[in-house]
Amino acid sequence: MTTATAYPDIKLSKASKMPCQSYSLPAQECKTGSKLRKVEGSTCSKCYALKGRYLFLNVKDARYHNFAHINMCEHDMEARQDWIDQLVTAISNDRFFRWFDSGDLQGVWMLEMLAGVAKAAPWCQFWLPTREHAMVTDYLLEHGSFPINMIVRLSAHMLDKPITINKAMQEAGVLSSTAGNVEGKQCDSRERKGKCGPCRACWNRDVASVNYPLH
Repeated sequence: MTTATAYPDIKLSKASKMPCQSYSLPAQECKTGSKLRKVEGSTCSKCYALKGRYLFLNVKDARYHNFAHINMCEHDMEARQDWIDQLVTAISNDRFFRWFDSGDLQGVWMLEMLAGVAKAAPWCQFWLPTREHAMVTDYLLEHGSFPINMIVRLSAHMLDKPITINKAMQEAGVLSSTAGNVEGKQCDSRERKGKCGPCRACWNRDVASVNYPLH
């Protein structure tokens, strides 16, 4: 087995809109997203992470670097712990963190690693948007709930379509996000030139759903 110290460093990103660092994978490798991209009217049919600056070579290289690294961890428990330790060190004293400004979960094993980071960094609030609804369900069947400082928002598959999250899942830390013409908390970043500014609704357990403008 390869020792954990042989694994490469994690590359974090800092999107100009966000108030914090984020961890990203290539959108090309999304499991559910790659299928939804072929569906007209889906939230992935015009994926923002497949255009603009996301096509720059250095941006693509960093995300594929992370993709190769995380997949090394799937069957190596020592590597998983090394990955968690690296994330906690990189987060430092930050109070907020976002998973995936591009890309998505690769398996329940990865979701367990993300939860491990949250447990190891209780001072930081974590927000995970994901279209891998089945992985979230499988995680809850095994573990019951997410750490109190980790919010998982199930992202809608289709534009203009709300998501219903039952009370038990909400209590476990699972909420939702939508896009298009849907009621609920509206992301108002456009009022601040696309930046979050002081808003932290996405990290707030009291905000059941956030609706994002198309971009």
